[in-house]
Amino acid sequence: MLFLEGVPLFLIELGIGQKMRLGALGAWNTIHPWLGGLGVASCTVTFFVALYYNVIITWCFYYLFNSFQTPLPWSTCPTTLNGTIVPECDKSSETAYFWYRTTLDVSPAISQTGGLKWWIVLCLLLAWVVVFFIVMKGIQSSGKVVYFTSLFPYIVLTIFFIRGITLKGAGAGLMHMYTPKVEKLLNPNVWLDAATQVFYSFGLAFGSLIAFGSYNPPKNNCVRDVILVSICNAITAIYASLVVFAILGFKAMLNVDKCLHNNKLRLEELAKANTDIPSDLYNQVSNLQPPYTNQFGFDLCSLDKQLDQAAEGTGLAFIVFTQAIVELP
Repeated sequence: MLFLEGVPLFLIELGIGQKMRLGALGAWNTIHPWLGGLGVASCTVTFFVALYYNVIITWCFYYLFNSFQTPLPWSTCPTTLNGTIVPECDKSSETAYFWYRTTLDVSPAISQTGGLKWWIVLCLLLAWVVVFFIVMKGIQSSGKVVYFTSLFPYIVLTIFFIRGITLKGAGAGLMHMYTPKVEKLLNPNVWLDAATQVFYSFGLAFGSLIAFGSYNPPKNNCVRDVILVSICNAITAIYASLVVFAILGFKAMLNVDKCLHNNKLRLEELAKANTDIPSDLYNQVSNLQPPYTNQFGFDLCSLDKQLDQAAEGTGLAFIVFTQAIVELP
């Protein structure tokens, strides 16, 4: 999808902006009045994407402010008035509870909208204020900010990469990432996800590339720029994937160890209750063999299952990475 749609559309948008010296609305109207709707559509898409992205920035601000607390609020489960752990947190995890209950305070059902969360509203207001000042300063200030925003993530990724590959289970996560599943290529949703990722990573169809291209010198070699950006984008995506799946493998291994520990506790309870247990049950449970796990109510502690489930959901970064940081030895 990178070569089928990413690079060609990137070159078209950047070239149009550099040639026309106009933004998305003016450029498409100049090409042909009937194409003016493309400029309007790109502005509409950008508006809705900005709403979504600023919500993510809001969550980042909220986690940033809470990270100055000692201990971290997502490192332990809260307790009730009688000193017991909150049941909802006990059944899930500290990080999941902080994400779904403390941060989002999600409603029991999608039909129940719930009210405004003042802490999220304030962080969202801060995010929009930051965007406002960046836009008001113009393209020159944005160019200066990019020096920091483009380099700092690589520093953070490198720190996570060095630490991540040394953690238990990192190899399993990387193997899960690079194990080919050819049958998935027959699933149209996979191609749709790949196309969506290319559009988001390059910023295609948002009108921003046309706007940035209009600031390039008329004699600028935009083909060279497209090739360099495409290569850097692909390398960055692979590099970030290494970090993410190393952490996912670590988190999955922690879940498997916790599952095995719970099975051992369950086994001890059955032994104390004088339940008729086969002598080799302990080894069978440790080896995760379904006949025994199903018969006595043990959980199937599968690393592959944990890895498949780990890479799902909007709160992946917030839950998995905070859990990994908390569990770091």
